[in-house]
Amino acid sequence: MNLGLKNKNFIISGSSRGIGLKIAETLLNEGSRVIINGRTKSLLKKEFKNLSSKYGKKVFYIEGDVKNKVI
Repeated sequence: MNLGLKNKNFIISGSSRGIGLKIAETLLNEGSRVIINGRTKSLLKKEFKNLSSKYGKKVFYIEGDVKNKVI
């Protein structure tokens, strides 16, 4: 499938498991750069390692909960 997303940047919230993780994988397969995000540090780091071993420097991660105010 070619969605025309090569070299695009995405941040996917809730992407350390389930549908968010599958969306991240699909975007990476399309050649996009992806930042995964999740609340559970251990799970997030595990999935980051799995994805980065397959896709290299096209995947990054940010731990956190988007419902918490950062400012």
